[in-house]
Amino acid sequence: MILFERFSFYFKGKFSDIMTDIEMRNVSSSTISAEIFKKSHLSHSEDAQEIKNFISDTPIYKFFLNNNGQDVSLSSQEFKCLALLSRGKTAKEIGRALTLSSRTVESYVENIKCKMKVTSRDRLVDLFILNFHKNKELLKYLENNNEDK
Repeated sequence: MILFERFSFYFKGKFSDIMTDIEMRNVSSSTISAEIFKKSHLSHSEDAQEIKNFISDTPIYKFFLNNNGQDVSLSSQEFKCLALLSRGKTAKEIGRALTLSSRTVESYVENIKCKMKVTSRDRLVDLFILNFHKNKELLKYLENNNEDK
């Protein structure tokens, strides 16, 4: 199921450039778990290698945040910054965690606010929590592991 989730998320990003907003809403799902980022640790070496190949062949470059029924795409770095911001981290702490300058983090946050058409960080965090509140595992994973830089 985790591989299917990754596959779905990968193609949602690919198709977002060519599908209309209405079509995207019909296939849209904000479900995402930390597992879709992880490398497999299966015992069968052939299966493990196939899964690792699949993961490397399906990089996730876009993440989606829903605002009033409309999906807004975020880059991987924007998504990570927002996830860490929602965990109460400062721009300086986020920058250290992602090896970015705090000014770059601030720039990402401003870009996200613009994309989401919100004026405050608090509203941005609220939207993130509304979209991902059920997935604390993802937030912890993004906070503690930055393998997809």
